[in-house]
Amino acid sequence: MEKKTVSRIMLAMLLVGMLTLAFNIQYAEADPTTWYVDDDGGADFSSIQEAINSPLVVDGDTIYVYNGTYYEHIYIYKSLTLIGENKYATIIDGSGYGSTVRISYEQGVKFTKFTIRNAETGIDLYHSSNNTIVSNVITNSTLGDPYNSGGGVYLEYSSNNTVADNTISNTTEAGILLQQYSHHNTIVGNVISRNTDIEIEDSSGIFFDENTYNNTVINNIISKSHRGIYTAQLSYNNTIIGNTISNLTIYECGINIWGPDNKIIGNTISNMGYVGIQLNSISSDGGYGVPNACANNVVSGNTVSNSTFGINLILAAFSNTIAGNNVSNSGLSIFISDHSDNNTILENYVSNNDYGILLFSSNNTKVYHNNFINNADQVLISQSFNTTWDDSYPSGGNYWSNYITRYPDAQELDDSGIWDTPYFIDEDNQDNYPLMEPWTPAPPTLVAAADIAPNTLNLKSKGKWITAYIELPESYDVSDIDVSTVVLNGEVPAELHPTEIGDYDGDGIPDLMVKFDRAALTSHIYHTLGIRHGHVTLTITGQLTDGTMFEGSDSIKVMFGGDADLSGLIDLADFQIWVNNYGKYSGEWPSDVNPDFDSNDFVELTDFQIWVANYGATIPPPP
Repeated sequence: MEKKTVSRIMLAMLLVGMLTLAFNIQYAEADPTTWYVDDDGGADFSSIQEAINSPLVVDGDTIYVYNGTYYEHIYIYKSLTLIGENKYATIIDGSGYGSTVRISYEQGVKFTKFTIRNAETGIDLYHSSNNTIVSNVITNSTLGDPYNSGGGVYLEYSSNNTVADNTISNTTEAGILLQQYSHHNTIVGNVISRNTDIEIEDSSGIFFDENTYNNTVINNIISKSHRGIYTAQLSYNNTIIGNTISNLTIYECGINIWGPDNKIIGNTISNMGYVGIQLNSISSDGGYGVPNACANNVVSGNTVSNSTFGINLILAAFSNTIAGNNVSNSGLSIFISDHSDNNTILENYVSNNDYGILLFSSNNTKVYHNNFINNADQVLISQSFNTTWDDSYPSGGNYWSNYITRYPDAQELDDSGIWDTPYFIDEDNQDNYPLMEPWTPAPPTLVAAADIAPNTLNLKSKGKWITAYIELPESYDVSDIDVSTVVLNGEVPAELHPTEIGDYDGDGIPDLMVKFDRAALTSHIYHTLGIRHGHVTLTITGQLTDGTMFEGSDSIKVMFGGDADLSGLIDLADFQIWVNNYGKYSGEWPSDVNPDFDSNDFVELTDFQIWVANYGATIPPPP
């Protein structure tokens, strides 16, 4: 009986093992397959759509298309890679209607090296994400049905896609159009142009419709289009950077922003019949749009030239920053109008324009650190109030190239680089602290690595030095550090000697060793920072011999408990205060003492042990 029981148990265990093995069988996935399409025959398929529809072609496969002209409309509903043999000779012709290529409810598609021509829309992405449209030629997309046309590349409800290195031309709608909650897309390195005789009103190089956000537009080239890059109302948090836009048709903008929180950085815009860059809250019916709809945008580092208007803020464009742009050889350089309030205009180079800056019906504008050079009229103001033309003393105001002509007897104010006579604009406006030289931004501060020893610092007044090791980024040399400029926490200067260069952390990059006076640092931590126990972050700043700034920080532990009466001396009086407050929580002891030496908000035996360890210690007097 016992043997039978054992046999049954063993059989049961064997069956369980077999079932477990059976249910854990993993079938190896087939390697991705490349399929070939040739319209002349001799390949796996004779049409692209035939290949896509084949049950043999599955997600992850590649369809390689030989040169030829394929008169078909492609519907991609699998996660495939489609590659043309030559982007100029592998042609998909849409026969003048519909979308030539449509990717619908799909992700992971890569479509590259085709010419797409002769359709209402070249490539159409609908509810599709994480796809790549790269290195294609898209041309002759006609308007057709206005409800089914997106021009070159059309994204609707589609996010996290990349549209890169495509050449798009002769589209009567936008070259690239993003609509209806299309966000986190990257539009990079495309060349978009149009015939100059095509002027459909809504045509653009790149157009962001409402509710498109967090998209990035980088290094595209747009020319001879009706408009450049447009964002509609409620299109926000987009980044438009490094694009080149030129020779647009008359009365349109290089970059036009209707939404909030966008960044327009480092673009080059020239030969505009109308405006280089424009921010506005105009609605579709021509009136004011949503309040603050065009707010908190940053327009920075752009170059605008040879345009009727350089940079416009119009129709209630609120609280935007226009900084570090170069606007030249244009009609009106910077124009702020129609209740565009609370904007900041700073560090721009405005030269050789008919008008430097014009404020019309716009209030609370801040204008400082700009260079107004050789403009026929530097400033025009009408119906605008509370404009600030400087950043107070000693930061200063703006540089005016005609200042010396107007104020030949002006003198420098206290070696500050600021003239002592304000630049008068009108009875309500003047630059109180005009700059003597053109504004030059300070060089960037290098991020240095700092290592401070010891890692734990007892604030007892013993020892002479605190040691710090400074390491610069690889392209810089620590031998160029001017030790006389090195300061710890803005208060404790480095000693000029001793210093030494070596690879103290063994990473192959030289470090500069410098010393700081221990008593001075101890006094700074205790008196200035008010830290007796715990961690403190110390920051080292300084300059290279060429004036480049650097900064690095390190955190160390600080120990100096026991000074309950905050006298700088640990003695029996501190012990008595500890006894009187033993067992109390923070807020229960008098405000002029601190018997909580370990900073845990409770007076206990641990605090007594700290007092014993530091008894008799002193802190240097305040600096």
